[in-house]
Amino acid sequence: YDLGAGAWLHVLPSHDAPVVAGRAAFLGGLLAEDAASSGLTNMLSSMWMRGTLGRSSADFSRAVENLAAEIDGFSRRTSLGMTFECTTHALEPVLDLFAEALLEPAFDEDELERERRDVLAAIDRRVDRLSQRAFLLFQRTLFERHPYRMAIAGERESVERFDVDAVAAHHERLIRRANLSLGVAGDVDPDAIARALSARLDALPA
Repeated sequence: YDLGAGAWLHVLPSHDAPVVAGRAAFLGGLLAEDAASSGLTNMLSSMWMRGTLGRSSADFSRAVENLAAEIDGFSRRTSLGMTFECTTHALEPVLDLFAEALLEPAFDEDELERERRDVLAAIDRRVDRLSQRAFLLFQRTLFERHPYRMAIAGERESVERFDVDAVAAHHERLIRRANLSLGVAGDVDPDAIARALSARLDALPA
């Protein structure tokens, strides 16, 4: 389905079980970073789960849990985005929460500091994980100048500098309709899910 302005939806219906899974992916990830912004995409995808303009982080998590659903952000080498999984009967309210997190993140200063502490702790733990150190050494040796040389979580020096404005600007840059591909599989009517997603993502900048 062509959702307009370059966004596409791919649907694979399967009615064997009353469950639905979806993924919204935007081109980005490490490809959208340099040494100064290393880890910024990972920070952005994590901040999606730390509250919206209408709900605190705790309230958002509680709303998702009450629907027995799962919504999460991801950041990879070439992409970032958001996923959802739910039962068929909970699809409509889950799509509401999915769109809310994607389009209306709060980017709260206190939540950013909490996420920063978690990321810095993970970066510090890399020192004791020989497999991670070996893989990072491999990346830096193979990709001398390409963004793939960097770690997805970033480096302590760059992560310590991130602020709310930097995360919000990264969101504004990447989270656009022309940069979006959507996939949905499960117990859905393809035309209905296309209409539902198109309506909820209508506010996404072209």
